[in-house]
Amino acid sequence: MKIAVVGAGFCGLATAWNLLQNGSGNKITLIDSLGIGKGASGVAAGLLHAYAGSQAKKNIRADEGLAATLKLLEIAKQNVESPIVINKGLIRLAVTEKQKADFSHVASLYSDVHWLSTKECCQRLNILQNHPGIYIDTALVIDCEKYLEGLWNACARAGVSFEKKKIQTLVELNDYDIIIVTMGAAVKSLPELNSLKVTPIKGQVLDLNWPDNIPAPILPIASQAYLIMQPEGNKCIAGATYERHFTSELPELDSALHEIMPKLQAFLPAMNSGLVLGCRAGIRASAPRHQPLLAQINAKTWVLTGMGSKGLLYHALYAEELVNAIKR
Repeated sequence: MKIAVVGAGFCGLATAWNLLQNGSGNKITLIDSLGIGKGASGVAAGLLHAYAGSQAKKNIRADEGLAATLKLLEIAKQNVESPIVINKGLIRLAVTEKQKADFSHVASLYSDVHWLSTKECCQRLNILQNHPGIYIDTALVIDCEKYLEGLWNACARAGVSFEKKKIQTLVELNDYDIIIVTMGAAVKSLPELNSLKVTPIKGQVLDLNWPDNIPAPILPIASQAYLIMQPEGNKCIAGATYERHFTSELPELDSALHEIMPKLQAFLPAMNSGLVLGCRAGIRASAPRHQPLLAQINAKTWVLTGMGSKGLLYHALYAEELVNAIKR
């Protein structure tokens, strides 16, 4: 069969790989107007863990999602030269009384989440700060660019082809036996799919220098905002905005600073706008109940979207389920 996968981010690449594992002789073509991993997936911070969200509640189907993603990380690692996992462990600082209550409750429920006093957080991070929090020992920081590169290399070596072009309507793909649309929020740009209940969310991240006068944290930090040191050691990224109403898909530094910097300064007062190197933006897709949307549109067309900010956690699991549904 001829199979088109439209969208070359996390979901598209995971779907292409799973299609390869579930049938021989099929011709799989990956299609994207921007290139491999150049959309929202390429802007992702790379935090992979089961406790996203303001209350740090364990996400639905998190264990399944982590297991599926770890399998794909191993495939990608075998097909790229640079390391993909760049850090292990995550501190979530509790900067409000509600966060303290929520985070300590989560720590009482799960063996991979540990409540830490303010002093213990400082020791783990190797920096001075003024808040307690939780340590998530199963969390990883992924180099998303390298992960996407490695997964694409694996797909290409197994025979997947790529076309860089913009699809305006599904009619353009009539020659294919199966069409799988994994375009994120851009799925609504196709007239056949514009009624899907998908909300575009603009997410921006800041690229910053690290202040010269204080030591850098040795673990990533997340609270109401996140901060992740970069491998070179003197730079970090911070984010992310959650913008339901926006007029441009391009980076907008002023709005990113306005939303991110106060949340960052709540646990690291030394951070300031003078350290900012730049800003990046991506448009995520949010579906009802903040859960991924997997749907069959007609006899040969399927959609996988709505990962929101949990693309790393869910993309591999739902790609597996999509391919299994097609097989049935």
